Amino acid sequence: MGHGMWATNDARPTLKCIFLQLVGALKIKPLDVILDWGGGCGHQLALFNYLYGTFGINIDLSDKGIDWQHKHYPNTVGCAQDGTDLSNIPSNSVDHVISYAALYHIKPEQQCSVLLQFLRILRPGGNIWVGWIKRSSTGGYIGVPCSFWTKCLKQEEGGHNTNLTAQIDVCADEMKHWGTTVYSWPIHDSLIVTKLN
Repeated sequence: MGHGMWATNDARPTLKCIFLQLVGALKIKPLDVILDWGGGCGHQLALFNYLYGTFGINIDLSDKGIDWQHKHYPNTVGCAQDGTDLSNIPSNSVDHVISYAALYHIKPEQQCSVLLQFLRILRPGGNIWVGWIKRSSTGGYIGVPCSFWTKCLKQEEGGHNTNLTAQIDVCADEMKHWGTTVYSWPIHDSLIVTKLN
């Protein structure tokens, strides 16, 4: 008999714990605009909207997931599209970008390109959280080390100088325990980047 995600039939308590930790770490507040890259059915955005009055935009490849989101979470927006091209999202238009267990599905050079696009769409002072950046021991997905993200931020997007400055606030590229539980902040294998200008 299968147990679903993370060896349980109900991952909601675990996910809620993770996303509630993000509220403090990212300084999420009412009316903030959050882009969830690879957000599936929009559960995270619905939770932030319900508890904190944020506005959410989900970018995901799955038409079915976005359709489900539209039916169940009318206070969020979902767009089924290839998330490696965010040119349809205006610059300086969102307060936070989150991506949990999604970015590692694309090649490292694409991960860097997407991170730089996240910086373009962020408002100054906004931040990015990428969760689950660790490497797969079985090769099932492509995590990258912290040194990769540092080098990525020094690059130029698309060969053009972005004139963006950003800082890495947290980078933990392996599962670690902080505090008393695995879900104490900072959450396991995470990247947090803040846009400075």
